Amino acid sequence: MTQREFLQLVAENYPGIEARLPFYCSCYSPCFPTPQPISPSATPTYAFLTASTPLTAVAGNGIAFTVRNTSGDIFVSGDTITLQKPGVYAVTYNLNLPYATTLSTQLTLQLNGARVAGTQVHVNKTDAASSNTVFGQAILTVPTAPATLRLISSAAINIPVESNADILATMNIIRL
Repeated sequence: MTQREFLQLVAENYPGIEARLPFYCSCYSPCFPTPQPISPSATPTYAFLTASTPLTAVAGNGIAFTVRNTSGDIFVSGDTITLQKPGVYAVTYNLNLPYATTLSTQLTLQLNGARVAGTQVHVNKTDAASSNTVFGQAILTVPTAPATLRLISSAAINIPVESNADILATMNIIRL
């Protein structure tokens, strides 16, 4: 007995059963579930941000980013990033410290004005003869929107651009 014949026999003896069989159909090939369309709520939310001008920040303030690419529901104004949808977000950032730059600070993500526990990164670059990259990441839960996100520096930052193409900081934000 083929799979098709078996399913027909079951359907004849148990009316309405096909609605309860996830793989019921009358085709000759193996049956597979029908793919479901992506719901509008599953539309991705993301942003790729950079800082390529001379990077400056006052102690206790955030680093100002520029939007390079976004899904349209994450906005940036100066050092404040606004998340327009609640949810869980993956946030990564890096700070590229070029030669001749020294910096001693602590970087921390701040959500709605409160420091996010576990996101503090210590930076202590005292050697002006080498470059350095600092990296941080976090998974953040945003229960209500809009919410504000900032990357705060505990000390003043003043990093000159060595060339116009230098990207001194980046941040990626993805709603999971």
